[in-house]
Amino acid sequence: MLNWKNSVLALSLATLVSSPLWAQDKIDDATTTVANTVAEATARDSVAPAVKEAIEALNETATAVKALADGKNDDAVAALERAVGKLEVVLSANPDVGLVPVDVSTSVLDVAATPDEIRKARNEAERLLKDHRLQLARPIISQLASEVDVTTTYIPLKTYPLALKSAAALIKDNKTDEATA
Repeated sequence: MLNWKNSVLALSLATLVSSPLWAQDKIDDATTTVANTVAEATARDSVAPAVKEAIEALNETATAVKALADGKNDDAVAALERAVGKLEVVLSANPDVGLVPVDVSTSVLDVAATPDEIRKARNEAERLLKDHRLQLARPIISQLASEVDVTTTYIPLKTYPLALKSAAALIKDNKTDEATA
């Protein structure tokens, strides 16, 4: 079985290396979008069938939320029932599974500065540090960081079905705002 966490990290690092150097929360070019899509697909395809069922249950939950927004309470309850059913099957087959990863996303933040600007910022931070003004130096130093963030979303399999059942009960009591929350 492929270690999907390492695959996602490797693709994220490849994206960072191949990307131009500018400040960004997310890179919007086509290459990165494809790399992120490939990383997410690889992560999903390489996990156990239980995780695929959990992802389907999460999709049913999204369907329920959309149905609530559209005022279709019966459709929302039906979607929640399907989600609970899927999760109960997963739990009966895998009773020891606690958290299941259902989504992986990456974001890249690169430094947007010339070497001269970096040198000036470093000198200013060093001056502040010598004066024991750590709190003033901190934002200068933090702006010099480049990083790749890999975020994984997990479903707590043991408690998620209970939350869905509670939401279905709230819908039946016409408390749709509380059910959505």
